[in-house]
Amino acid sequence: MSEVRYIPNVNRLAKAMSGPGGKKVSQALDDADAGLAELTPPGVEAIDEALEAILSAVAAPGPLSAENREAIYREANRINAMGALFGLADMGKAAFSLCEVIDLLDVDLPSGRPAVDAHVRSLRILRGGGLLPTAEGEALLAGLDSLLAHIRAEAARR
Repeated sequence: MSEVRYIPNVNRLAKAMSGPGGKKVSQALDDADAGLAELTPPGVEAIDEALEAILSAVAAPGPLSAENREAIYREANRINAMGALFGLADMGKAAFSLCEVIDLLDVDLPSGRPAVDAHVRSLRILRGGGLLPTAEGEALLAGLDSLLAHIRAEAARR
């Protein structure tokens, strides 16, 4: 008969954290804040560049081409990914909603272009960050949610 041996799995992270040395949590948080402060200007610049690319893609009147829809989606996704990290969480939420609208525009919807335009105007407003009162920012996002629900319903009827 063979004997069963138990070999404990050593968690290296737990072992390192319980050992001597290292940083205090408060120091680690301060260092993280300092690193984020260093990244904020180029991050906000990247958000501004993405917004400019979206504005360029929607500049021409009429239906959006597949190429323009792809550019809008790509840049709105960039804003969504970085918005909250750099103090523009509401802008990120509006960008996510814009991505959802673009996903639904594979079929030609009568409300499609106006919905995109409303989202883009909202992104421009929300770019101000904390300049918009909280209640108004929430109302703007609620309006975009309602608009997205309308576009979804319109797409479902097609």
